[in-house]
Amino acid sequence: MGKYAVLIDTTSIQKYVFGSNKLKENLGASYLVSELYYSMIDKNDAVKGINYEEGYKGGGNALLFFEGENGKENAEKFVSEWTRSLLVLAPGINVATAIDEWKEKEIGFTKARDALFNKLRENKSRYIPQTITQRHGISAECQSDGYSMDIWSESYNDNGSINKENTNYVSAATYAKLTAYKKAKGVLESEYKELLKNKFCFTGELNKLGQSWGSENHIAIVHIDGNSMGDRFKSLKTLEETKKLSKDVEKAVRESFNVLLTKIIEENLNETTKDYLNIIEGLLPIRSIIMGGDDITFVCDGRMGIYYAKIFMEAFQNRKDEDGKNLELTSCAGIAVIKTNYPFYKGYQLAEELCANAKSKRREMKDRGSWLDFHIAYGGFSGELSDIRKARYRVNQGSLIYRPYKILDSSEFSFETFIANAQVLKSDWPNNKIKELREILTLDKAASGIFINEMNARELLLPDICKKGYNSNLFLNDKTPYFDMIELLEYYPEYKLRGV
Repeated sequence: MGKYAVLIDTTSIQKYVFGSNKLKENLGASYLVSELYYSMIDKNDAVKGINYEEGYKGGGNALLFFEGENGKENAEKFVSEWTRSLLVLAPGINVATAIDEWKEKEIGFTKARDALFNKLRENKSRYIPQTITQRHGISAECQSDGYSMDIWSESYNDNGSINKENTNYVSAATYAKLTAYKKAKGVLESEYKELLKNKFCFTGELNKLGQSWGSENHIAIVHIDGNSMGDRFKSLKTLEETKKLSKDVEKAVRESFNVLLTKIIEENLNETTKDYLNIIEGLLPIRSIIMGGDDITFVCDGRMGIYYAKIFMEAFQNRKDEDGKNLELTSCAGIAVIKTNYPFYKGYQLAEELCANAKSKRREMKDRGSWLDFHIAYGGFSGELSDIRKARYRVNQGSLIYRPYKILDSSEFSFETFIANAQVLKSDWPNNKIKELREILTLDKAASGIFINEMNARELLLPDICKKGYNSNLFLNDKTPYFDMIELLEYYPEYKLRGV
């Protein structure tokens, strides 16, 4: 009588969730991913009667155990029936599985787990699953994903009325996402019911996040990922420890988002700050898209992205477990500020690159804290982040980019110090001189010297970074902090720069 383990992992999540430029489809896809190991297993008629023991579920994967005389057969039957059901419940979603005898008693938990993950990696490279019905040559293509238009789908506005302009035939995959969006909206608003108090709600439209229209019509895509979580899970010696950490991290993500929402609502009710937020019809200027495992992705008003990321990261770093012990969680964030109508998936990819760049800086500094990086795209963009910065942010005197920054810190790369210096620039310098400074940064050293002398004569002193002398040179060690400050003045809440 053996015990068999089934390890399931969701692959290509980002492509599945962010493949469309329509927020409702992104949200519906995210909901389907989050429910993959819950309702799609627990309430799935296809696998009823197949008994298993739950190891853990969540964070994009699940571990299940099948024990008894028919343990192996039941494990194989479960995988066969469950994956077949996904073709109907969530067409287009990709999962990888591994089945192996669970020999924890003989070789220990760590070795048994590693053997199972090794088998999963082998299966990922060996099999290419077909997860959606192929296109028919005679049918039109769905505008969202390019598959065959199969199902008539009615589109709804946030208030529940039918949006006739977006009602059309769609693919089965898109239909599943749109259907799931309705459930996702209800679940989220139910979860935060006490905070919303029937005064606020979440939007499903990118153009209703409170952003200004015209030339400043930007959204921010924020991707935040926990630091070294893979290594932390690998260091665990028992299944119980793995379960506990998985639950603690997931709870920490949700509690941190709760802290952020609370702050947003408080500021909307504050007479000093509510006009800046531009909340219309109670629609909050933020919408979470992915919130699972140790990461989160949300979209918000372009002016608020960096600020909201900071609030979330600070809350995440301060989370405690049930015993009141600090969980010692840190994260890195990438904030991509893009035009509202720019391809959403490209914006998300940029946010991921920015997050990876923040992690790279963290490793370079041999630091254990939380870092963030941001990019503001005033128009279109193409290519990798490193190429964009080399082509557009490299001038005669060096790099215009000083970021990434570390939060909850007081060093040279402290985000708090960066904000404080930006506040000085905003309060002490006229707008026309700030614009002139931006232009001077792109010129040679001689122009910089003339400009600094002229400003000093007018008693307009530049804020410095940790007394390193940037205010008398503009550039040191091949970079300058002032371009970052100038960009922040446009894409950070004005009331925070005034110290409110």
